[in-house]
Amino acid sequence: MKKSGFSAVISFLVILGVVYGVAAAGEEMFSKTVNSADLLPPELTLKTSGLTVSLSWTAVVGATGYTLYYAPYPYTGPDSIGSIPMGENRSMTATLWDGAAFYVAISAYNGNETSGYSNIEYFDLKSEPSKFPVPDTGQTLCSNGLNEIACPMPGEAFYGQDACYRINPMSYTKMDAAGNPLPDEASVWSMVRDNVTGLIWEGKTGDGSIHDRGNTYDWTDSQEVFIKTLNRMAFGGYTDWRMPTVPELACILNYGTCDPAINSGFFPNTRNSRYWSSTANAGNSGQAWAVDAGMGYDSHYTAVTEHCHARAVRGEQTSHPLVDDQDGTVTDTATGLMWQKETAPGAFSWNEALAYCENLTLAGHEDWRLPTIKELRSLVRYDTFDPSIDSEFFTDTVSSYYWSATSNVTCRGGGVWYIHFSYGYSSDFYNESNSYHVRAVRGVNR
Repeated sequence: MKKSGFSAVISFLVILGVVYGVAAAGEEMFSKTVNSADLLPPELTLKTSGLTVSLSWTAVVGATGYTLYYAPYPYTGPDSIGSIPMGENRSMTATLWDGAAFYVAISAYNGNETSGYSNIEYFDLKSEPSKFPVPDTGQTLCSNGLNEIACPMPGEAFYGQDACYRINPMSYTKMDAAGNPLPDEASVWSMVRDNVTGLIWEGKTGDGSIHDRGNTYDWTDSQEVFIKTLNRMAFGGYTDWRMPTVPELACILNYGTCDPAINSGFFPNTRNSRYWSSTANAGNSGQAWAVDAGMGYDSHYTAVTEHCHARAVRGEQTSHPLVDDQDGTVTDTATGLMWQKETAPGAFSWNEALAYCENLTLAGHEDWRLPTIKELRSLVRYDTFDPSIDSEFFTDTVSSYYWSATSNVTCRGGGVWYIHFSYGYSSDFYNESNSYHVRAVRGVNR
């Protein structure tokens, strides 16, 4: 939902005021009278990139400063025009919100005179497609936390859970041993491309090779033996295979099934057991993270000496650059998700958590919801703990339980997935008396 014209102008004013440490001047008309015979107007250049706008303007001989004028696009009348003194600055850059649209112009001034306006430019910012979108969980059944129920309608109890939305549906392509795509009905394939994330995954076999489903390794050998062997043999013609991170490995989980919790049509020979990630336990050098493909759990306490399965991946490793939107929200520029910056006040039952997010209006947006387990996991910072999140942006995060919108009704008949932000691990215990924390999300690119 776009901000209203008035709130957009105010927000723009606040953002630019913060950037330059100045207060907004009073409103002026774009048709103001020019009272200068000598000061020439500046020439304005405007560039945009995603949600960032950059302005620069030429120096004017005799000027001691410049003023930025702005008005919403489309223009809504003289009352909507504002101005910001820029002092001697001749450029500015600001990151705004999806759909921010304004006319802008610059004038020059000195102690006696004010120039006419520069050329008037406008911008209409649109977010770029997500670089690392978070796939859907695959959960299509609805729950009241204890039992399966008919999926509720808006306004009804338990509306807003995972199965009420379908976001970035999981999609895969089979690939042969040379990395060529195959039709879905192919009976033999070597790799699988995740069409949502772009990552390419090793397929498992039962042939006793390096790809055999029964092979297990300790954590060090999963990288030093398994991965190095794949790269030495240039599996699929590639030498950039690696172990996946926890969120990457969890992205191919399907929470709508279990034993294994994965799409066996594309990932056959998957064992109902733990698979190593590349992620160490930040709090214990003798442990590392593994993901259980049987039920979908992840754990940070697996001893590095234990033997677990391994599945290789290739592709750019997921990173999560965050932007403080200065309006109570934080945007993950990689996933395209916008997050509620502050933890919601209080603690909630799952039904209350769902209702809180569905009814939330924040930063002019009304399409907030409770995040899926995969989305919530994308916030976890595995290189820190207590709390396991970027505390520079999410300053009040509690090292405790946070609800997701994903139930485990398929596998256990009940249960709701949550993440505990001490270390960032997930589980699915539930009873009606559970009261956990909440952080709402919205999909910027939906």
